[in-house]
Order: sequence, then structure tokens, then C-alpha cells
Amino acid sequence: MLHTLRQRELARARFPVGGMAKAETRVLAERFGLPVAAKPDSQEVCFVPGADHAAFIEEHAPGMARPGEVVDPEGNVIGRHRGSFRFTVGQRRGLGVSTSERSYVVEVDAGANRVMVGPGELLARRGLVADRVSWVSGEPPSGGPFEADVRLRYRGDDVPAVVEQSGDRLRVEFRTPQRGVAPGQSVVVYRDDELLGGARIVESIR
Repeated sequence: MLHTLRQRELARARFPVGGMAKAETRVLAERFGLPVAAKPDSQEVCFVPGADHAAFIEEHAPGMARPGEVVDPEGNVIGRHRGSFRFTVGQRRGLGVSTSERSYVVEVDAGANRVMVGPGELLARRGLVADRVSWVSGEPPSGGPFEADVRLRYRGDDVPAVVEQSGDRLRVEFRTPQRGVAPGQSVVVYRDDELLGGARIVESIR
């Protein structure tokens, strides 16, 4: 979320725990008797009751709950689904199909309402394209391609990459292929400990 903040928002922001690590913060919270001291970490959407995202979407956006095809990498239909929003790239459980080998969601085509599943090696991508680009400083750190680390998941590793903004799009090429590049999620750009910015993934590059 922090990569979406610009200088205007940061000028009015206050971070009361400063540079303290989470473990230190929990110790202080326990010392002060705060009820959240031992509260487990959560990555769920706070406004979705019971973290049931599918039920929330079905109630508030019923048009998205359309049956569609589950296909293999050759395009053969191997099953049906109840809405492509239920799947994310890299997902292994809850696919609703039976295959002869361990399968993952390889691609989600929301426009065609189609989900492709296949072996894990098909998840590897050499890069991505993203939109909704946001730089914390207000502009990219370079007028051309630059080296940086990117992160694709909250608990993911930092990945060395070459980053370039072209118009309103961001192109990222990984130094080594990465799995689980999921459209709709964020790619966040770092240089050492400095958060430079980020964007929303719109497509992966094979």
C-alpha cells in the first residue's frame, strides 16, 4: 500500500512506531496492556466478513459469477468453474479438476472467463507489464531503464530486475524467471531499503 503514497500524503503522515521492528512493537503493546499485542498478522480484506471473498463478490457483483471453462495448456476443456475471480495465478488447491500430475493455475483470462491449469514449469515468466504507476518521489528515478529490486508478493523475495517506464506503463524484466506473476496484484520497486514506487500488474511476459 505504501507505494501508492506521494509526497503530498507523506508530508501529513505520521508513523508512531518509527523504525521499530514488529517484534519490538508487540513487546511494547503487551507492556501497555493493549489487546492487540498478540493478535495474529492478517493479509485478508478487512471489510469482507469471514474473509470469504467469493461470497462477497457474488453478493455485490453478481455479474462476475459466470460459469466458464477450465482448460489445459493445449486448450482442451477439462472442467468448469463458477467464476474466474475465484482463481489466481500460481494457485494449486481448489482447482475443481483432476489431472495426472500436480497442476497449478497458469493463466486467468478474465475477459474470456477462462482458467488455464498446467504443470508448475509453465508458471515461469521473464517479466511483466504494469499500469497505475506510482512513484513516491513523484517521478521515476531514471529517464531510461534502471536496475532495482522488485517484490511480487507481501512475503516474497526481492528480485533483481531491469525497470523502465514507458508512457503510463511499467515494464519489468527479471534477471531470473519468476513464478506466480499474477495480473491484478502489485509489483513494488525498491533500491536497497528505499521504496521507490510500484504499479498494478496487467500482464506477464513469457
